[in-house]
Amino acid sequence: MTKQEAFKLIVLIERVYPLFVAKNETVQQWFSVCAELDYKFVLGRIHEHIRISPYPPAIIDILSKELKSNNWMNEYLLKLS
Repeated sequence: MTKQEAFKLIVLIERVYPLFVAKNETVQQWFSVCAELDYKFVLGRIHEHIRISPYPPAIIDILSKELKSNNWMNEYLLKLS
């Protein structure tokens, strides 16, 4: 992955999660960790994360083998007895 591709990923995350503001250091960290990864793979993982999480992804969220499930939704569901 190139630095320009890493930057595109950060811009995507910023657009989807407006409270997420990336600094130059953020792009550098993403690039240093993801430099050897395929851009399309990381982009796909980010798209998966966007579908299941209301929170912006951390690098570990993208690199972990399994993405988190929708367990966060349980916190917001009303419990009916």
